[in-house]
Amino acid sequence: MSKVAALSCLKENSGMDLRKFYFPVSVVLYIAALVSIYLRLANGGISKNFFYHADALYLPALYKDIVLLEKNFFCWNLPPSPYFFPDMALYFLLNALVNNFHIAIMCYGFIQSLLFITSIFYLSKVIYPRKSAAHALPFFVSALLIAFLPFEENFFWLQLSSARHFGAMLMLVVSIALVIRIIFDDLSGSKAFLFHVLLLLVSSSTTASDLLFAFQFSLPVLACLLLHGICFGLKRLQTCLTALNLCVSLLLGLYFYGSLTHFQSLSEYRNISPEKIFTLLSVFAGFVQHQWFASVCFICGAFFLGVFSAKYLRKKKDSYLPINVKIYFFLMFFTFYAAFNCAVFFIYRFYPVRYYIPLLLLPTLYGGCIAISGLRRFGFLITYKKITASLFCCVAFILVLRLMPEYRSIKELKLLGDHYPEVIQCLDEQLAIKRNLRNGIGSYWQAKFFTMLSKQSLLIVPTRDDLKPFHWINNSTDFNNEFFFILLGKTPIWTLTIDRREVVKRFGQPKEILEFNDETILIFNGKEHAVFKKQFLNGSTRPCN
Repeated sequence: MSKVAALSCLKENSGMDLRKFYFPVSVVLYIAALVSIYLRLANGGISKNFFYHADALYLPALYKDIVLLEKNFFCWNLPPSPYFFPDMALYFLLNALVNNFHIAIMCYGFIQSLLFITSIFYLSKVIYPRKSAAHALPFFVSALLIAFLPFEENFFWLQLSSARHFGAMLMLVVSIALVIRIIFDDLSGSKAFLFHVLLLLVSSSTTASDLLFAFQFSLPVLACLLLHGICFGLKRLQTCLTALNLCVSLLLGLYFYGSLTHFQSLSEYRNISPEKIFTLLSVFAGFVQHQWFASVCFICGAFFLGVFSAKYLRKKKDSYLPINVKIYFFLMFFTFYAAFNCAVFFIYRFYPVRYYIPLLLLPTLYGGCIAISGLRRFGFLITYKKITASLFCCVAFILVLRLMPEYRSIKELKLLGDHYPEVIQCLDEQLAIKRNLRNGIGSYWQAKFFTMLSKQSLLIVPTRDDLKPFHWINNSTDFNNEFFFILLGKTPIWTLTIDRREVVKRFGQPKEILEFNDETILIFNGKEHAVFKKQFLNGSTRPCN
């Protein structure tokens, strides 16, 4: 070899490998894109209604009642998914630290999103210990989607809200990473015991908090362990211990879930009953429903697909296998994950935005990123340093150009510390200050919004379409007051709206009518309105313990 060739070879080998910067740069870009969401919230580019609608205010209202106002926790009608872990634990901690529920709401979303993407990184690290490009891909793709997709059409607003089943998805990623480590890594006795304890605590707590976790994680993993035990002959001891761990955590979670719902009124839950809770040990509960055929097709189809693909891959030698065993386990987990969740979705006809989008989130985006990174052709492609580095730099530069305009309003972030819409200012002034009226009735979508954001202690309780108490995620004692007005939204929001004609027919003409923005307030504070004042008095569906 000539001297010139040797020097050029040395220069090439000692040159900077830009792939080392993929991960840190992608993390910075992801955080910058995440902050841009809050900048758009502050400057009005995104509506704050995503963070202040009735469902999202469940945890702030609960915290205010039981911590600040010291009301009885058992007077609350919790939702079918109580969101104790991790949602409630994280939000209560943040609210206690910042002492401002507006800031706590914003910090919650930011921290939950960071925890989720960090758990994705941990899962990627478990599967590919040394591939930095694989670790960077979820961060980079997430940053692009945040920056270029409209927020209202973007699944990231689900990550930034509490009580949207996203805490269970966060725990799902952590749990599957723990299972893969227990099954495929040679852990010492003490370390394996620690991982088993962590898995038991996380999975049982999450199941008790959100029953969907049983179908998102516990049952799919048990199916994967059975499939891999048959086809690949996994370590029998660790496989059996893991399966036993999952069964115990599932039963513990269901037991605590049933104990919690025993204290709650289920009369409001049209689709949930104590019988269904314990028959949901298997999605074959679909036989009891009328969607049994779809459920069985999903489950059996996923299982037979796994068996045939596993047998095919087992015949191949390692040199021909396009994916490693961890990736296969990971992909089969998400196959079962989709099958079980689709079955539940069809059985109970859940609301698509809340249930179906998260269902597709992991398999299509993050699961796809991790799986693609494991393909040998992808690994071979990223060895071309100049091509991948140039592509990465170009896309990163475009992403920076897209985000830069948002940072002009960085000083406006302080506006996120308070939210006092004009309509609530008017309500406070016209009702609380001028007329000394603070207790009223509204629809489900109005009640928490006006109650939580009022600065004059307005108390709005929700009613059904038939003007009966709607105790869904509310304190029953709030209904034991006299009421003096009713809110009518001119623009109906989804369901549970109030018909003005029905109100007048039942209670007569109001003493006074106020109108501003999209709200109409009917005031019933005359002597002839005694029936209205006591509409919900003693309307609690059960005594408080």
